[in-house]
Amino acid sequence: MSELQIDEVVLESPEHLLVRPGNGKSYPMIYRAGNGLRWNDEQAAIVAYEPKRWPHDKLLAHIISTIESEYGDKLVVGETTKWVNISDGLRHAMLCQLAPSDTSRKPNL
Repeated sequence: MSELQIDEVVLESPEHLLVRPGNGKSYPMIYRAGNGLRWNDEQAAIVAYEPKRWPHDKLLAHIISTIESEYGDKLVVGETTKWVNISDGLRHAMLCQLAPSDTSRKPNL
């Protein structure tokens, strides 16, 4: 399993959360998992095609676990991960949803 830092977590609109993986990594076949995610080439990001299906905090954890199970890549939030249009409260809620094993990698809130 390879570990890959998330470059950006972007709240594009109240309903659309985008997750941009680092190192130019793409996941164009993620839709095959049948779990509500797709790859957006134009935005180079993983998005939910049914965004109202999950609250944003749970969606980030869902994306991370799906990429790990389908591709074997462990997406992690790091010190240089950018949070765009995301309030401190929502960022905190997102980080709290991540697995306890990711706690050591969580940036300071």
